[in-house]
Amino acid sequence: GTVIQVSARDRHTAAQALATASANVADARSVIQDVTHSERAAEIPEEEAAEVVLQQWTQSVELLAIRQPSRPSNMLLTDDSQLQTSLQALPGNPECLPREVSVLTLRGPASANMLQPGQELLPGRPRHSSILQSVTALSTSERHVVTLACAGFSMKLTASHAIMIQQGGSGPFKPLLASEVQTGDSLRTQSSEHKVISIEHDIVDIEVLEIRLRDTKGSFFAGMPGSSPQDFVEICGALAPLNASSVEILHFQRHQRLKEIMEQSEELAACRAQLEEIGYDVDLCVVGLGPGKMLVRPSFASQAIRALTNLCWSREEKLKASDIVVSQEFKAIVLEQVRLHAPRINTLVACEPLDLDPEICCRRTFLDFASSSSSSPTVNSSDALLGKENHRKRRWN
Repeated sequence: GTVIQVSARDRHTAAQALATASANVADARSVIQDVTHSERAAEIPEEEAAEVVLQQWTQSVELLAIRQPSRPSNMLLTDDSQLQTSLQALPGNPECLPREVSVLTLRGPASANMLQPGQELLPGRPRHSSILQSVTALSTSERHVVTLACAGFSMKLTASHAIMIQQGGSGPFKPLLASEVQTGDSLRTQSSEHKVISIEHDIVDIEVLEIRLRDTKGSFFAGMPGSSPQDFVEICGALAPLNASSVEILHFQRHQRLKEIMEQSEELAACRAQLEEIGYDVDLCVVGLGPGKMLVRPSFASQAIRALTNLCWSREEKLKASDIVVSQEFKAIVLEQVRLHAPRINTLVACEPLDLDPEICCRRTFLDFASSSSSSPTVNSSDALLGKENHRKRRWN
């Protein structure tokens, strides 16, 4: 084979380099200490690692799907590039405001972190008060925030906070999640309406305040530091009901720690408190429906219980510990809390819509069917029992 000649000088240089490297290794070994762990190191097989990646992708798609904004069918978009949306498959958070915001009280602007329960804010929505029920400071953590910019000012809030919005620049103002606001939508201040011209998303470590009103349908005005009170934007408090809300059963793959997460998470404390105020419990074992959990807005609680009772009876089985019943307002928060606090990846296997029967109450001789529509029919109780035609025959006879 080929013979390579190496000079004495080269051999000396190589020997010096080898000696230096050996000395460095020896120095490194002298500072290395053996550490004994009480638990075995985590080991993830390749198949399980691939499953984790798939589950994370699935959860991102799920978050994207539940935040899909709705638009009137007659709305025409001439240029898709001009429509910027705040819709993102990012973590859901409780409906909160940055701690540094100010709000309008009856006496003028005040720092949000100085508010006290019982204090009255300047109301926005007619016929709904804005008296504070509670103000809760949530610890600093990574949160998804949305900044809505208008001409001359902007407003920052968490993605799950409800803000009064006129979609597409026409129609009534309604509560809408900040994550569903789009450019071209309008928000309003005390005296005027302003179109959203740009939307910015960020994930930041931030301390926030959860402001809850006694009347959850009420609204108030808030603004960023340095903003004029005339530019304070009308927003809702925590637990504000959304117009197009629904109830679903979330079927998770595992039940580990779900009970603790649902019953102890500070992000879900306001929901638990509201249910307790009207006599309901998060734990469905209390009503004999199994170890599932329920986190819905109070107006849905009785309907959800009845619907779940009928569902369990028809299937001849109760809810499992891995089942969580949620309304739209809390779905993203529940998914994010499970993602953050479950001991391992817990896949959302299915989302099952729950059909809610209308509320039925009897007043004098009439049955009232509660509905979101103002044109709901009222049925005479005799007609309901005998049938309309039979009742007419009895009258004529």
